[in-house]
Amino acid sequence: MYLGRHILDAQGQAFAMVGALACDTSMEAAKLTLGYRTVEWKSLVIRGHEFHYSQLADYGLTPEPARITSAKGAGVPVQLYRQGNVLASYVHLYWGDNKGFVNELLALRA
Repeated sequence: MYLGRHILDAQGQAFAMVGALACDTSMEAAKLTLGYRTVEWKSLVIRGHEFHYSQLADYGLTPEPARITSAKGAGVPVQLYRQGNVLASYVHLYWGDNKGFVNELLALRA
């Protein structure tokens, strides 16, 4: 949200954000999305959760080929995006779940 271009409130009024990612976040027609998630991307596996009322409108962001599932193992529609050195998603990662995650992530960058 913060790294996107705008946040649109429930009335559709846009508020400028950082603009680092080609996306907007909208609170219009807000619907709760909630649940535990497991993210499998490249050789990395990490858990987290999703909790939001907003929707993402991406403008040219390309989803990474990642498998993101619910606590019951079902696929969920949330995406993982990468733009340069930024990985972005609605999934809030729990870094303590995989102590080696940061080192593995940095090794993939090399």
